[in-house]
Amino acid sequence: HLASWTLKTRPSPWTPITLPSGYQSSYSDRSLRESTRYLYRAANVLDQYATPFVQISSPVLTPLLAPTQLATTARQGGVDLSWQNQSQAATQVVVRRIVGSGSYSVDVATLPASATTYSDASLPLGTYGYRIVAKNSNGESGTATVYGTTSNRADSLSLSSTTITRSNASDADLRPGGTWAFAQQSPFQILSNGDPWTAIFPNTVSHLASSILKMDSLDHPHSVFLVPSPMDPAISILRHLWHDGTSWNAEDMMQGTFASSYYMPGFQFTLDSTGRPQALVNLASPAYPYGGAIGSLSYVHYTAGTWQMDSLSGASNAAISPVSYALALDGADNPHILLQVASDGVELLPGGPGVWTVTTLTSEPISTSAPSLLGSAWKDSNNGWLFYLVLNSGSPTTTSLKARQKLAGVWQAPVLLGTQGLEWYGATGLTGTSSDRFPPHLQ
Repeated sequence: HLASWTLKTRPSPWTPITLPSGYQSSYSDRSLRESTRYLYRAANVLDQYATPFVQISSPVLTPLLAPTQLATTARQGGVDLSWQNQSQAATQVVVRRIVGSGSYSVDVATLPASATTYSDASLPLGTYGYRIVAKNSNGESGTATVYGTTSNRADSLSLSSTTITRSNASDADLRPGGTWAFAQQSPFQILSNGDPWTAIFPNTVSHLASSILKMDSLDHPHSVFLVPSPMDPAISILRHLWHDGTSWNAEDMMQGTFASSYYMPGFQFTLDSTGRPQALVNLASPAYPYGGAIGSLSYVHYTAGTWQMDSLSGASNAAISPVSYALALDGADNPHILLQVASDGVELLPGGPGVWTVTTLTSEPISTSAPSLLGSAWKDSNNGWLFYLVLNSGSPTTTSLKARQKLAGVWQAPVLLGTQGLEWYGATGLTGTSSDRFPPHLQ
């Protein structure tokens, strides 16, 4: 019968390796030197007899030992990296920054083999992925990936989180006392939490906005939704429903042919200081039969005892199709219309009848692949915050939540509020505010 197999290795001389069974067909050779070439051959041995050796065609090179304990520290305008070297045969350490989808990286530094730190400087605000490898003339080690985030200025807005738990809720808004009120998409209703209401909407309701619920300064709930016109099924009525503390009330704001897509919902609404809704509606028209352009948007507001509708068709960029849009009011109830156009944020302000002033925020591109403009919060016409999401090019599995402040009428540099996985990507996030509209609360 067959006895044990014998494998021999080189560098010379050949070193015998005795296996326990002649039927063994694999073997793992451990405790080898890094960055060394090994050659193997095998023979079948029985007592003093042996078959001819079978030798692999070329040596096997063991890899360098990879750096371990990769870590990052945020700093303003950059990321500090540290690691522990394990290799005794490396001549260099290479630091690489991930770009694109994550399968590609670029060398940002080639350091001596003894180096254990590196500062990646002059980076735009965001999150970045890094790979650190040991290297010599024979090749390089494997690597792990570590992510790091640049820090904001010391006086920047910061984000603190609180978990909101309501298993059947689809939407929420901040109440004057600092707690949250909840609504549900299906069935469409405002949920009661010890409150004097439970509102179940008619089956004919259609809802084409990211928000179901808004709370006014008196802690009364409001909702705006669409119902079909009894005269023409192609026409929808924009209806306002609210509870005044005693009973439910309803009023019709306007009617039209609403257009909607994943990126461009049929309307957005918010409440003014009196509790009246104001809305931004996306309408089909002869000029824009499918809606979806800045010129197809109209601002709906209550003025002088009646509902008014001001078209944005007079804006200089009316023919451009935004990716998403949001409406906010400042402390004086002036509208601020925020648009995501291509990779830029755009603010529109009313400049008179039919006139809209356009400001483009070009220094901070935002994602064009999904709705990422979350909303804004305003203290007055010249002071507020814009919130949005950015896909991190150097960290393709993460999304950053950022804010830009408008201070004394001038848009400031962006602030990074947090980074999460792709569960943030494409979120139709909302901005809730306290009863005086400030500070902002994101939900």
